[in-house]
Amino acid sequence: MRLRYMELHNYRKFRDAKVEFPDGVVAIVGQNGTGKTTLLEAVTWALYGNESSVVRDGKDGVMRSGSSLGDECSVVLEFDLAGDAHRLVRSMKGKALHVDASLEVNGDVVARGDKAVTDAIIKRLV
Repeated sequence: MRLRYMELHNYRKFRDAKVEFPDGVVAIVGQNGTGKTTLLEAVTWALYGNESSVVRDGKDGVMRSGSSLGDECSVVLEFDLAGDAHRLVRSMKGKALHVDASLEVNGDVVARGDKAVTDAIIKRLV
């Protein structure tokens, strides 16, 4: 898998962030507490959702502190896998933090919904 692009909205400490990944080896460096681990966790959350092995503080900890109940938390991932272009969007919103997701492969929607997208990702990665 080759990450190309990631977008975060109200994910942990990031209100809005966009990251483009160049070809080759990428290093994420910075002071403690600046969000390096959060970027890696965002990739994992987008791929697998609110699995207990993925989300260290439960889904309440995924939403950015200070967000209002109406705000949406989301991660967009664009990546290449097995010669195909993938776009994955996972979001969470509302008081109950309802999770939704969609997965496109080469521009076609192949899965919709939290569990369906997670299952499709697992199938593609295995």
